[in-house]
Amino acid sequence: MMTSGKSIDQIILQYSDRGMDIIQEAYPVEHCAIAVEAFTQLSKGVVFLYTGFYVAGFAETDGPVGTYFLARTLNALGYQSIIITDEFCQDFFKEIDSIYIPLKGLKEKAEYEHLIDQYKPVAHISIERCGANSDGQYANMRGKNISEFTAPLDNFFVTGEMQTPTFAVGDGGNEIGMGNFQEIIRKELSLNPCIVGCDYPIIASVSNWGAYGFIACLEMQTQQSLLPTFPEVDAYLEYIVSLGSVDGVKAKNVKSVDGKDWILEAEILNALKSAVINHFNSFSMSADYDVYSKSQHNIGHRIIRKLNQYVTLENATCLDLGCGPGALTNALCVECEVMNLKVIGADIDKSIIEQARRDFPKCEFVVGSFYEEGPAHTSYDYIFANEALHWMPKIPNEFSSQKGIIYSFFGEEAQLKYRYWALSKMETSFAYIARNLGSIAVLQFGLNGQLNDVYALIQSVLDQYHPGVSQKIKFPLFYPTKEEVMELCKNNGLVVVESIVSVEDLTEKSREEIVRFIQAFTQNYLLSVMDKEEVVAFYTQLFSAMSDPEKIRKKQWQRMILVLNS
Repeated sequence: MMTSGKSIDQIILQYSDRGMDIIQEAYPVEHCAIAVEAFTQLSKGVVFLYTGFYVAGFAETDGPVGTYFLARTLNALGYQSIIITDEFCQDFFKEIDSIYIPLKGLKEKAEYEHLIDQYKPVAHISIERCGANSDGQYANMRGKNISEFTAPLDNFFVTGEMQTPTFAVGDGGNEIGMGNFQEIIRKELSLNPCIVGCDYPIIASVSNWGAYGFIACLEMQTQQSLLPTFPEVDAYLEYIVSLGSVDGVKAKNVKSVDGKDWILEAEILNALKSAVINHFNSFSMSADYDVYSKSQHNIGHRIIRKLNQYVTLENATCLDLGCGPGALTNALCVECEVMNLKVIGADIDKSIIEQARRDFPKCEFVVGSFYEEGPAHTSYDYIFANEALHWMPKIPNEFSSQKGIIYSFFGEEAQLKYRYWALSKMETSFAYIARNLGSIAVLQFGLNGQLNDVYALIQSVLDQYHPGVSQKIKFPLFYPTKEEVMELCKNNGLVVVESIVSVEDLTEKSREEIVRFIQAFTQNYLLSVMDKEEVVAFYTQLFSAMSDPEKIRKKQWQRMILVLNS
């Protein structure tokens, strides 16, 4: 889950002053991304979350904040969060179901097993919760024994034959989950560490930041806006401080966490949001794209008929490159069945491939990208690509400061740089086609000028109603000229059998149809940078702004159909 800047793990490990950077050097993997990847494979159900670290008569501010927002996130995603804690977090989580364990713990091991049997959690997640060391004690960061003030919640992590996956966030070595790193903690950090491990540990400079990292990775996986804003986090910290919560390093009832300048919290949250946005520069198409876009449907079927004119080989293979939700792949399978053509749909977006597999179980789908530069793994007799090649991979950070949602709105110098970068990427995609093509390729994609009025409308509505997010949105697109396409074919040894350039109206005629079409290819991306309510409002505002739908639909499809021979 690397972004074009820092990874999620690099962000949450900034300002490390308790040795977590040493652990990261010894175990150089993306712990947060790995944990969330595993978590999202689980069935939805109850999730037990553990937090609350005793300091100077109260629970410290690190742990409850991250736990609250992670619990809220999981509830929004359809899980049922239950926070397991003790009396020092009383009333911290009023909106979240909570269970308070006595400081002396439950009387028998069977009682822990009973709670698990009762709720059947699909996962256990600990965030800054003290765990037992090799002496059987619970010790704070100064090595002081706090066992009498610490309910043994780590018993849930070592109970019976439990098969439920366990996750844990720690920032010092004495927390549940840090048993995975106990040897290096004991050696390098001169600390008697917690010996209780977990399946998926996450290390962070502040455990709250580790929880935010978990949420950021969930945004990437689910394509929903989930991270809390700094004002939300600030208000919640103020609330628990009012209940007595203390800074764990200062041991004082002040509005800070782990002795750090509170403004760093905003920096970390903003960096995580930026990482999510950069991640979504690898565009993901709506699963409803084929349903909402009449133009896409009509053009796609025309291209299938064009391919059929050239299919002469029986028992051949055909790659649908950039297949999206899979409706056209399915149509290809039906159209080409008489020729016994085996069709494979490929797309870079893992979630859309999973959707396609569910919707069209008779077709074969794989995750793949036409920007791969390595050697070909498979040769296909035919390659089909509809409305795919003008989508770019992640846009470099150097363009993020430009105004405008697509490159054609950038400044003149930035446009030239973007064009140079994008043509190099198209060179890679045409090289991929040349490398993997056995016979004929039929490609359809946008040319310079495509959907100009549509993008201008989107830009104006965003600028008017959502100026705070307008600057962050960059659709990863590039529409080449016909001359540039011909040069790409020549450079890669592809013979142009047929070339058709056309300028057409959108098939969508009414305002409703045009807005649905726009929604189909923008919704997932907008949800990565805007709240759901904002996105819903945006399409309403778009509808209102479209006073003349004829203007928006006229001559918007400026595209090219290419038939190529290897």
